[in-house]
Amino acid sequence: MRKLLPAALLLAACTLPGCESGCDPTPECLSGTVVGSTCMDGLLIDVDPRYRIGGNAVLPRHGRPDTLLGRNVIAVVNGDALASLPYPAVGQRLYFTYVNDPDRQWNGLCCFANDGVKTNIPHLLLSNVSTTGCGQAPKSK
Repeated sequence: MRKLLPAALLLAACTLPGCESGCDPTPECLSGTVVGSTCMDGLLIDVDPRYRIGGNAVLPRHGRPDTLLGRNVIAVVNGDALASLPYPAVGQRLYFTYVNDPDRQWNGLCCFANDGVKTNIPHLLLSNVSTTGCGQAPKSK
């Protein structure tokens, strides 16, 4: 009997239904506003506050007070994710999905000046970047 109980528990654990949807706490699609761009960090997006994935982004201004760009800012590592769009301007709203790949934290640009933000913000790989809401098709004119 003692040997049957652990075996039964192991069998029950292996046959429980797996998590098929809604298990990942990361949302599939996020939104945010472009707040700037630097050579060192790439495009900077202030992500909507309900998705707490970014950090405070402080941009140094030589001879002037530093500028707070946002409190939930991420840096886009892969500029090629934006290839289907005109390069986003400050204030542009974007919708996207992302991956945090520890092996890809550099945008590949050679920068001659240290022009990045002076605070630690996540550098993420974006995909499915769009100017229309998540799951929405562009409206025809």
